[in-house]
Amino acid sequence: MIAQPFLAKKEHGKVINIDKGIIITKVEVSLDNGDSKSYPPGDLSFEELTQEEVRAEIKNVTNRVEKVASQLSQQMRTELPNHLRFIAEAEVSNDKERAARECNYVANNLEDASRDELVTKDWWKNTRISLEKIYWAMKGRPL
Repeated sequence: MIAQPFLAKKEHGKVINIDKGIIITKVEVSLDNGDSKSYPPGDLSFEELTQEEVRAEIKNVTNRVEKVASQLSQQMRTELPNHLRFIAEAEVSNDKERAARECNYVANNLEDASRDELVTKDWWKNTRISLEKIYWAMKGRPL
């Protein structure tokens, strides 16, 4: 599952825990640099990408996958470019469900490639961040 990205004081990460009683007192965030920090809820904001930024992230992931294609299984070499194209098509048509499904498909396959050491952990981490941005930007769009 892809976690929702948040920004806090120009840092980027995802929420991993919310301490709440009567009100939310702090939110723990796993930052993209590997650190974890707690923030008051008012210091966090949902990352909103423009349509151009979403398209740039899709292109970024596509380029990253092309660069490591020779390290991937034949099936992934064939399927991932198709599914990245499906993400781009879903973005153009504003098909949120398809975008979510395709982002998850690509993320799950690349996570498997990382676990099998076909790609480096750092490569996967940076690619995962872009996929999370695409996923949540599409999910947050109006119909």
